[in-house]
Amino acid sequence: MLILSLSLIASQVIANYPTMQVINFGLGRTGSLSFSQAMEILGFGPCYHMKTVMQTGGKDFEAWTKVQRGECPVENLKSILIDHTSASDYPIALFPEVCLAAYPTAKYIISVRPAAEWKHSVRKTLFPASRFMYWTSWIWPLGSKISAWFQEAVWVGQFEGHFEETAVRKFEEHTERVKRVIPEDQLLVFQVGEG
Repeated sequence: MLILSLSLIASQVIANYPTMQVINFGLGRTGSLSFSQAMEILGFGPCYHMKTVMQTGGKDFEAWTKVQRGECPVENLKSILIDHTSASDYPIALFPEVCLAAYPTAKYIISVRPAAEWKHSVRKTLFPASRFMYWTSWIWPLGSKISAWFQEAVWVGQFEGHFEETAVRKFEEHTERVKRVIPEDQLLVFQVGEG
């Protein structure tokens, strides 16, 4: 009887637990923070965003590194996002295949903008920010974790260590990859600036 009761309680908890509803694969500097805020206003919160990583002291970086390296990616992704109903920006933007495997019924968005404009924006914001985090890691240990993850997953992993030479091509390839991976009836391609 005790086992049956615990089983019923567990099934009720699972049934009432939030599940992932909407994921935006737009890279940073494509309106991902605005998207995150909109999701929360519309009731699809909390939304997991790079700001979440910072607000939680980087506790998820070990699991994100495992996802990046292909170590039980679906299980690690679900452990990170267990309390969220939407997600946007890095790190989630890098993993469309894992997201689809973990959340096959979710809806997906990719926010895009002209690639050259995106590159210019990243060069002026994210690139210097990650260098700043590296150089200030002795006074801000989380900066060192963020910088190390960005170095492995983004600057080397996504841009092959050559952001200036590969940024536009890699941005366009990312968009095409998301379109290939996510079924058309589950994906909205949103051009930033459409309103």
